[in-house]
Amino acid sequence: MKNFLLLCLFLLAGSVFGQTHLKEFSYEDTRNPEIYRGIKNGTTLNTYLTADGTVLKLRDTLVLGSPVGSEFREIIRGRPSDLGNIFRSRKGKNRPGREMTGEGAVILAMKVEHEGNKNTPLSLVILLGETGEGKTWEQKFLTVTNYERSVRAGEISGSRQSVAEVR
Repeated sequence: MKNFLLLCLFLLAGSVFGQTHLKEFSYEDTRNPEIYRGIKNGTTLNTYLTADGTVLKLRDTLVLGSPVGSEFREIIRGRPSDLGNIFRSRKGKNRPGREMTGEGAVILAMKVEHEGNKNTPLSLVILLGETGEGKTWEQKFLTVTNYERSVRAGEISGSRQSVAEVR
């Protein structure tokens, strides 16, 4: 019984002291070992300062650029937490193609994930909501699996402020 209580206390302490939400984060933070070692996978963000100095916020719109080849490599259809979606994307069955070039999508959520174990740098994962009507649940969402890599590859061509920010 004593061991069980100690285990429960240990698990509770780990969940209390681990970061699960940050108001702001930057590309520099994702590369700083003193910072990223203390961040848990899936930590959500409100604001992110990119490597090129762009500030991304929830409800901003990202504009899709051109895919590398015939389909996007860092952008997949659906939510990132859907295990089936991840396996389909690995086989190339769930990646949008050239038809998405120039389309805008709204940032619904941002989170950081380690690129390996907790001792590796973080990458920004973004859940986007596609605009347009008559789409199935699978077509309504896009996931940018690594934002900085997608910008370098030209898959994300820019961002626009949210309507709420402009007013």
